[in-house]
Parts: sequence; C-alpha cells; structure tokens
Amino acid sequence: MEDNNLDQNNLIAEEKEPTNREIMAAIKDSKKETTESIARLEKKIDSTNEVVNELVEVVNAYATDIDKRFDGVENDTAWIRSNMATKDYLDRKIADIKGDLVAKIREEDKKLGATVETLAEKKVISEDDKKNILSMEPFPKLYV
Repeated sequence: MEDNNLDQNNLIAEEKEPTNREIMAAIKDSKKETTESIARLEKKIDSTNEVVNELVEVVNAYATDIDKRFDGVENDTAWIRSNMATKDYLDRKIADIKGDLVAKIREEDKKLGATVETLAEKKVISEDDKKNILSMEPFPKLYV
C-alpha cells in the first residue's frame, strides 16, 4: 500500500504546472480559432441574408401581382352588384307581370262571354252549349 502512495506522489511531482507563456500561447491559439469560426459564421449569415432578400423580393412581386388581381376581382364584383337585380326587385316585377296577364285574360274572357251571349241570342248555339262554354276556365261562370 505504501508503494501505491509513493507512485501517486511521484506522478503528481512529475506533472508540472503550465507556464504563463504556455497559457498565453493556448489563449492565442484559441482566440485565432474563435476568430476564424466567427468569420465563417458571418459569411454564412451574409449568404443567408442574400437568399432571404431574394426570397423577399420574389414574395413582394407575387404579392403585388395578387393585389392587382384582387383589385380586378373587386371591380368586377362591384359592377355585378350594381347591375344585378335583387330578389325583391324580381319578385315585384313578376307580381306586376302576373297582374297584367290576369287583366288581359279577363278582358279576353269578357269578349268571349259577349260572343257566346250573342251566338246564343241568335240561336246559333243552344243554351246548354252556352252554359258549357261559359263554365270553362280560366274564369268559369257557375250556373245553379
């Protein structure tokens, strides 16, 4: 066991402390390596910045093109809205046309009724024929 302790003491004695010059040389080497690493990183950052700037230019050009297209779509939409008939407008127009059509059909029905009455008075058609004709659609007369 004593031999073991002696060996350890000898090893410790054989190891020597680094000198100031050795420490300064190690620091200079470390500084040089660090400076080179920083320089390489700066180059990588610069090249990355160039790529990013190119991408930004491409994206800006694309965005400008999209903006122009949206402007066109907005103009088209505005034109469609200003010229498009609304449901309320169409409902009113359909109701107006339907009313006009009913009025015209009533006028024609009156003419038909007058014609049938004249034919019945002149005995061209029988009273039963008159009733059958006048009881037809669209505005039938009911005989009880």
